[in-house]
Amino acid sequence: MMRWFLALSAIVVALIGAFCVIIIDVREQAFRTVLGDPDFEILGLYKNQAELIEPGFYVRIPGLHQVHRFDRRRLHYDARTFEGFTSEKLLIEVDYYAIWKIDHPRTFYENFPNMAEAIKRLDDSTYSKVQETIPKNSLSDLLSERREEIIRSIAQAANDEL
Repeated sequence: MMRWFLALSAIVVALIGAFCVIIIDVREQAFRTVLGDPDFEILGLYKNQAELIEPGFYVRIPGLHQVHRFDRRRLHYDARTFEGFTSEKLLIEVDYYAIWKIDHPRTFYENFPNMAEAIKRLDDSTYSKVQETIPKNSLSDLLSERREEIIRSIAQAANDEL
């Protein structure tokens, strides 16, 4: 009888632990809210570690905590092709991509309701910078050593905007 009780107790503890513990691995980071509030406090004391940046085990109470996971690695965004004219009035197609990373999960969560909104903002920013820069340069500039300088200026302008 005692064995059954111990076995049942162990199963119940394991089930509760499975629902109350989250594991953040080295490839991800998370943001945790309490009842939708990142700065939850009781009697003036903060009771929530909102940004879960380090890998490890964290406590989550179902129904009380909401955990939003984000990738820690560099993310690749393959942008749409830009068709435009150079300063010489030559029609060209520019295919480009962006590599980006979420540095602060709380800021990301507060600014973007989902990943699709973040991608849309990234696309709008990078596309507008390419659209502004390409017509100011000749085809020979875009294909010469000056190309790296042009790419850096586009990336810097997009970073400043984001």
